[in-house]
Amino acid sequence: MRIVLARHTQTPMNLNRCYYGRMDVSINQTGLEQAQMLGRKLNELERVDTVITSRLSRTIQTADIALKETPFNPERIVTEVFNERDFGIWEGKTADQVAEIDPENWQHFLNAPFEATPRGGEKFSDFEDRILYKWDQILYNKSSSDTLLMVLHLGVIRVIIKERLETQRDFWDIQLPAGDYRIFDIN
Repeated sequence: MRIVLARHTQTPMNLNRCYYGRMDVSINQTGLEQAQMLGRKLNELERVDTVITSRLSRTIQTADIALKETPFNPERIVTEVFNERDFGIWEGKTADQVAEIDPENWQHFLNAPFEATPRGGEKFSDFEDRILYKWDQILYNKSSSDTLLMVLHLGVIRVIIKERLETQRDFWDIQLPAGDYRIFDIN
């Protein structure tokens, strides 16, 4: 099985370096251009059998625009399970703004990011569990000859890579620029 993990393209929120996990934010003009470029790069693949996105507009828009640049007509799976982590009251805020409105929890996050939970947000362990459960389910149900394009969020991609594909990697060292992708062949 071939897995193509692609990160959604630029939005106004990631341009401004905000936390916006569950906020439904559309891509911007740069994001549109990045999605077109992603599609042109995807033409290097022999095929795409299935495209999987979260329910958030930025992943769906990126996938739709990218696929228009290809000859592929894949099955589509849209699932909220692959939505980004819910950052609660941090949503829409920069790090400086979070430090002002939630200083104690922000400091805890800086010291122990996998243990801290933003007020009203999602525990990291719950976020990780839902992603890995769905990942395992998809791999179990797909053919070993399939090529899957997964257009997702950086946090989701980091969990998948760290916990299933390159387990020796440090979570924070896993980087993927907006609109870029990595290919993994799984036996």
